[in-house]
Amino acid sequence: MKTLAILAVSILLTSFSLPPKSVKFQYFFKVDDQYDWVQVTNQTIKQSIMGMDQVVENTVKASILLKVSALTSNGAKLEARYVSMSMSMKLPAGMGSQDLDSNGDQEKLENKVMKALTDKPFTITITKQGKIESIDGEENLWSDFSSLGLNNEQLSAMKSTLEQNLSEGSLKTSFQMVLTSYPENPIKPGEQWKNKLGAGSSFPLETENTWSIAKIEGETANLSAIGVTSTTDKTKVVSLPNNIKSTFDLAGEQKVTSAVNVKTAWPTQVTINSEIKGNMNLLAGGMIPTDLAVPMSIVTTSNFTVTKK
Repeated sequence: MKTLAILAVSILLTSFSLPPKSVKFQYFFKVDDQYDWVQVTNQTIKQSIMGMDQVVENTVKASILLKVSALTSNGAKLEARYVSMSMSMKLPAGMGSQDLDSNGDQEKLENKVMKALTDKPFTITITKQGKIESIDGEENLWSDFSSLGLNNEQLSAMKSTLEQNLSEGSLKTSFQMVLTSYPENPIKPGEQWKNKLGAGSSFPLETENTWSIAKIEGETANLSAIGVTSTTDKTKVVSLPNNIKSTFDLAGEQKVTSAVNVKTAWPTQVTINSEIKGNMNLLAGGMIPTDLAVPMSIVTTSNFTVTKK
């Protein structure tokens, strides 16, 4: 009888359990609200050239200040400016390393270049659902370059390298990775939504993310996404440094975990892990005597913290 009583109570409690609560995620914007954005990205690139493995390790750190500068009919305009930025590159054995730091010794040209990129405002236009519609004014980032004392060739080379991360397309992708694009309809744990994100640069890569709510605790929703990355155009020719041209055939997976505020939809902590593999196909010309397939892999881990001031 005791067992039957326990079973009866369990069934009774289960029958009255509430279904998962639906949440309509929508960004809250208020003019003059400010957010500190901190990024740390570590990346390892492995390539096999004519049987010889080469490894490049990159670290990017950035601090960005976001300010809601104006409201729009369906979202807001955010003023963004880099507070600090550093890039470190460890080249294959015997080739040394490169370090650029906006807070480093300003007697070093590479640090001076990074410093010139800071405190240059540009605008992010975003909807209440988190879709970034445009990046404007990013050319502002280069406004102090002419005063650095570099000749035209040096300026062009330096800008070409940095633009891989700071072009309009690259910036849009970088911010969209963290500022999740939510569905129009309410969503609850167990349900999914999808969105696609291009590489944002000249590389013909696209990631399709499948999002879901892992759990909701108080005012925090823990989101997760599995992304499938593929090459959208395996015949597209991409220009690389030293006048080298190449096509790419890469594929891989990306995993995202994001803690967001249920009331404001703003993220607080985001981690992104990705790995893509395949071939970089160097095309004959210049210093490349014949077409050359280079097997490669790119493993990237990024951590972001977004804090309302």
